[in-house]
Amino acid sequence: MVRLPGRQHGQRADPGPYEQRVRGTVRAHTAGQPEGVGAFQPLLQALVREPRILGLLKTLRLAAPSLHEQLFRDLALEYSNMDFRLYIAILLALAEHDAHDVLPTIAVPTLIITGQRDFFTPPGLARRMADRIAGAELLEVKLGTHYTPVEFPDVVNLRLKKFFRDHAL
Repeated sequence: MVRLPGRQHGQRADPGPYEQRVRGTVRAHTAGQPEGVGAFQPLLQALVREPRILGLLKTLRLAAPSLHEQLFRDLALEYSNMDFRLYIAILLALAEHDAHDVLPTIAVPTLIITGQRDFFTPPGLARRMADRIAGAELLEVKLGTHYTPVEFPDVVNLRLKKFFRDHAL
Protein backbone atom coordinates (compact mmCIF):
# COMPACT_ATOMS: atom_id res chain seq x y z
CA MET A 1 0.00 0.00 0.00
CA VAL A 2 1.40 3.38 -0.97
CA ARG A 3 0.70 6.24 1.38
CA LEU A 4 0.58 9.70 -0.09
CA PRO A 5 0.33 12.77 2.13
CA GLY A 6 -3.18 14.23 2.17
CA ARG A 7 -4.45 17.77 2.27
CA GLN A 8 -6.39 17.40 5.51
CA HIS A 9 -4.56 17.23 8.81
CA GLY A 10 -3.81 13.69 9.89
CA GLN A 11 -5.32 12.04 6.81
CA ARG A 12 -3.57 10.35 3.94
CA ALA A 13 -4.79 10.93 0.41
CA ASP A 14 -6.24 7.99 -1.44
CA PRO A 15 -3.73 7.18 -4.20
CA GLY A 16 -6.70 6.19 -6.37
CA PRO A 17 -5.87 4.33 -9.56
CA TYR A 18 -2.13 4.52 -8.86
CA GLU A 19 -2.14 2.31 -5.77
CA GLN A 20 -1.73 -0.94 -7.69
CA ARG A 21 0.90 0.55 -10.01
CA VAL A 22 3.36 1.99 -7.52
CA ARG A 23 5.56 -0.65 -5.95
CA GLY A 24 8.37 1.32 -4.29
CA THR A 25 7.14 1.68 -0.71
CA VAL A 26 7.85 -1.11 1.75
CA ARG A 27 6.99 -1.11 5.44
CA ALA A 28 8.97 -3.38 7.74
CA HIS A 29 7.11 -4.48 10.87
CA THR A 30 8.12 -7.79 12.38
CA ALA A 31 8.22 -9.32 15.83
CA GLY A 32 11.29 -9.67 18.00
CA GLN A 33 12.82 -6.41 19.20
CA PRO A 34 16.53 -6.25 20.05
CA GLU A 35 17.73 -5.78 23.63
CA GLY A 36 17.21 -2.23 24.87
CA VAL A 37 14.58 -1.30 22.29
CA GLY A 38 11.88 -1.79 24.92
CA ALA A 39 13.16 1.36 26.66
CA PHE A 40 13.85 3.22 23.42
CA GLN A 41 10.37 2.91 21.96
CA PRO A 42 8.44 4.61 24.80
CA LEU A 43 11.06 7.38 24.80
CA LEU A 44 10.70 7.88 21.05
CA GLN A 45 6.91 7.84 21.36
CA ALA A 46 7.03 10.47 24.13
CA LEU A 47 9.37 12.65 22.07
CA VAL A 48 7.07 12.44 19.06
CA ARG A 49 4.15 13.63 21.19
CA GLU A 50 6.16 16.57 22.59
CA PRO A 51 5.24 19.66 20.51
CA ARG A 52 8.59 21.39 21.13
CA ILE A 53 10.50 18.58 19.40
CA LEU A 54 9.11 19.48 15.98
CA GLY A 55 9.97 23.13 16.66
CA LEU A 56 13.53 22.05 17.40
CA LEU A 57 13.71 20.02 14.17
CA LYS A 58 12.53 23.10 12.27
CA THR A 59 14.99 25.40 14.06
CA LEU A 60 17.85 23.03 13.22
CA ARG A 61 16.59 22.98 9.61
CA LEU A 62 16.13 19.21 9.81
CA ALA A 63 12.48 19.82 8.85
CA ALA A 64 10.92 22.61 6.80
CA PRO A 65 8.61 25.16 8.45
CA SER A 66 5.77 23.76 6.31
CA LEU A 67 6.09 20.27 7.84
CA HIS A 68 2.65 18.67 8.20
CA GLU A 69 3.07 18.09 11.93
CA GLN A 70 0.23 15.67 12.61
CA LEU A 71 1.13 13.48 9.63
CA PHE A 72 4.78 13.55 10.70
CA ARG A 73 3.78 12.48 14.23
CA ASP A 74 1.62 9.67 12.83
CA LEU A 75 4.50 8.41 10.69
CA ALA A 76 7.00 8.74 13.54
CA LEU A 77 4.73 6.74 15.84
CA GLU A 78 4.55 3.99 13.22
CA TYR A 79 8.34 4.14 12.92
CA SER A 80 8.68 3.76 16.70
CA ASN A 81 6.90 0.37 16.50
CA MET A 82 9.26 -1.04 13.91
CA ASP A 83 11.61 -3.95 14.47
CA PHE A 84 14.83 -1.98 15.04
CA ARG A 85 17.07 -5.03 14.69
CA LEU A 86 15.74 -5.43 11.14
CA TYR A 87 15.98 -1.68 10.51
CA ILE A 88 19.63 -1.54 11.60
CA ALA A 89 20.42 -4.56 9.43
CA ILE A 90 18.82 -2.80 6.46
CA LEU A 91 20.80 0.39 7.13
CA LEU A 92 24.06 -1.55 7.36
CA ALA A 93 23.28 -3.34 4.11
CA LEU A 94 22.42 -0.03 2.44
CA ALA A 95 25.78 1.40 3.51
CA GLU A 96 27.49 -1.38 1.55
CA HIS A 97 25.11 -1.36 -1.41
CA ASP A 98 25.98 0.38 -4.66
CA ALA A 99 23.60 0.26 -7.62
CA HIS A 100 25.62 2.73 -9.68
CA ASP A 101 26.22 0.16 -12.42
CA VAL A 102 22.57 -0.90 -12.50
CA LEU A 103 21.06 2.56 -12.96
CA PRO A 104 21.73 2.76 -16.72
CA THR A 105 19.79 -0.49 -17.21
CA ILE A 106 16.55 0.96 -15.81
CA ALA A 107 14.15 1.20 -18.74
CA VAL A 108 10.93 2.38 -17.11
CA PRO A 109 9.64 5.88 -16.40
CA THR A 110 11.48 7.13 -13.33
CA LEU A 111 10.79 10.12 -11.12
CA ILE A 112 13.27 10.97 -8.39
CA ILE A 113 12.10 13.37 -5.68
CA THR A 114 14.52 15.04 -3.30
CA GLY A 115 14.64 17.95 -0.92
CA GLN A 116 17.42 20.49 -1.37
CA ARG A 117 18.13 20.27 2.39
CA ASP A 118 18.07 16.48 2.70
CA PHE A 119 21.09 15.61 4.84
CA PHE A 120 20.34 11.88 4.86
CA THR A 121 20.18 11.37 1.10
CA PRO A 122 21.74 14.52 -0.37
CA PRO A 123 20.32 16.07 -3.55
CA GLY A 124 23.66 15.53 -5.28
CA LEU A 125 23.04 11.79 -5.03
CA ALA A 126 19.57 12.22 -6.53
CA ARG A 127 21.06 14.27 -9.40
CA ARG A 128 23.70 11.62 -10.09
CA MET A 129 21.00 8.93 -10.11
CA ALA A 130 18.85 10.93 -12.52
CA ASP A 131 21.86 11.46 -14.79
CA ARG A 132 22.50 7.71 -14.95
CA ILE A 133 18.89 6.66 -15.67
CA ALA A 134 17.85 7.37 -19.26
CA GLY A 135 14.90 9.74 -19.33
CA ALA A 136 14.69 10.05 -15.54
CA GLU A 137 12.91 13.09 -14.21
CA LEU A 138 14.03 14.91 -11.10
CA LEU A 139 12.07 17.09 -8.70
CA GLU A 140 14.21 19.06 -6.24
CA VAL A 141 12.01 20.76 -3.68
CA LYS A 142 13.47 24.00 -2.37
CA LEU A 143 13.58 23.96 1.45
CA GLY A 144 12.66 20.26 1.41
CA THR A 145 14.46 17.90 3.77
CA HIS A 146 14.36 14.12 4.11
CA TYR A 147 10.69 14.61 4.96
CA THR A 148 9.79 16.44 1.73
CA PRO A 149 6.57 14.45 1.12
CA VAL A 150 5.14 15.57 4.48
CA GLU A 151 6.61 19.06 4.26
CA PHE A 152 5.33 19.82 0.77
CA PRO A 153 2.54 17.30 0.09
CA ASP A 154 0.81 19.48 -2.50
CA VAL A 155 4.01 19.92 -4.53
CA VAL A 156 4.82 16.21 -4.38
CA ASN A 157 1.26 15.09 -5.17
CA LEU A 158 0.94 17.47 -8.12
CA ARG A 159 4.24 16.27 -9.56
CA LEU A 160 3.29 12.61 -9.07
CA LYS A 161 -0.04 13.16 -10.82
CA LYS A 162 1.72 14.88 -13.73
CA PHE A 163 4.28 12.07 -13.92
CA PHE A 164 1.57 9.37 -13.95
CA ARG A 165 -0.44 11.28 -16.54
CA ASP A 166 2.58 12.01 -18.79
CA HIS A 167 3.56 8.33 -18.78
CA ALA A 168 0.03 6.92 -18.99
CA LEU A 169 0.51 5.07 -15.72
